[in-house]
Amino acid sequence: MKRPNFFLVGAAKAGTTSMYHYLNSHPDVFLSAIKEPNYFSTDIDPDQLRPELRHNLDAALKRFRKSNGTIQLHIAHIPDFHEYLGLFRDSGDYKAVGECSVSYLPSSVAAANIHAFNPEARIIIMLRNPIWRAFSQYRMDRKIGSIGCDFETAIQEDLKVQCPAWGVNRNYVWNGMYTEQVRRYFDAFPTDRIHVILFEDFVDNAEKEMARTLSFLGVDTKIKLQTADRFNRAGQPRVPGLNRLIHKSGLKPLLKSMIPGSVFTWIKQWYYTDTGVSGLSRDQAVFLCDLYRKDVEQVSALLARDLTDWVDPEKILTKIETRT
Repeated sequence: MKRPNFFLVGAAKAGTTSMYHYLNSHPDVFLSAIKEPNYFSTDIDPDQLRPELRHNLDAALKRFRKSNGTIQLHIAHIPDFHEYLGLFRDSGDYKAVGECSVSYLPSSVAAANIHAFNPEARIIIMLRNPIWRAFSQYRMDRKIGSIGCDFETAIQEDLKVQCPAWGVNRNYVWNGMYTEQVRRYFDAFPTDRIHVILFEDFVDNAEKEMARTLSFLGVDTKIKLQTADRFNRAGQPRVPGLNRLIHKSGLKPLLKSMIPGSVFTWIKQWYYTDTGVSGLSRDQAVFLCDLYRKDVEQVSALLARDLTDWVDPEKILTKIETRT
C-alpha cells in the first residue's frame, strides 16, 4: 500500500480547504477522502476534547466507516495506523499522495512523527496574517454555532488559557503564533522539502501559487485547475440560537446523514450570510498587533520575508479582510 508523500499541515483558516480541493482535482494528485485525519498529532487526547467536537468527530468517523470509505469528510481523528493507511489504498499510480490536517502545525509532535514515518515527505505550510486568521476562525465558530460572544470577549477568554491544546481550547491567539510551529518543520526537514504559501498571495493570484505548488510536488504544471471557488468560508447563521442548539446537541451530523447532499448544500447556502458580524475596531487592531509583533518579527526572519504589514494597525484597518 502506497504511503502519503506530502502533507499540507496548516495553518487553520489560511486557505487549506481550497488548496485541498484544487489539488484533489489534479490527475496526478491523490488526497485522502478525509481531509483532516489528524493521525500524526499524537498529542491529541480524545478525553480532553471539547464535548461537542468529540461527538462530531466520532459521528463523522462512524458515517465514514459505514460507507466503507466512500464518502468525503472534512475532519476526523484516526489514531489507528492500519485504518490511516487504508485512506490511501486507491492511490497506486498517483505521483503525489497526501493529506491535510491543520492540527499538524500547532502540534508539538506532528513534525517529528511525520519525519519518522517518511523522511522524504514534502511539507506544505500555508500562513495568514494572524489577526485576520483569528477573526476568520472566530467567524467560523459563530457559523457552526460553537460560540456566541463577541470577538473581543472571545480573545480575552482565549488569553486566560494556560496550556492551549488542539480541540480542547479555541486557540484564536495560539494558532497564529507561527514561529515555533514553523521552526519544528525546518528542524525536521531540509528546506527544499518545505513549501510556504502566504494566504494573501494565494487569494491575490491563486493560479500562480497553484503552479508553484504543483512544481514543488513534482507533478504536471501545465494542467489548469479551476481556482475560482473558495471553500470553507465563514459566515453568520440567520438564526444564531437555533444554530447553537443544533451544534451543541449533536444533531448536525444526524441531519447531514438524513438529508440528501444537494439539498443540504442548498440549505447551507440559504442559511448562512456574510452579514451580521462586525469588523475589527481600532482598539482591537492595536491590541492584537502589539500581541503578535514579536512573533511576526521572528517568523519574518525565519522565512526571510518582510511580514511587518501583518502588525501595522493602519494597514489592518484600511484593508479589511473579507475573503474569509
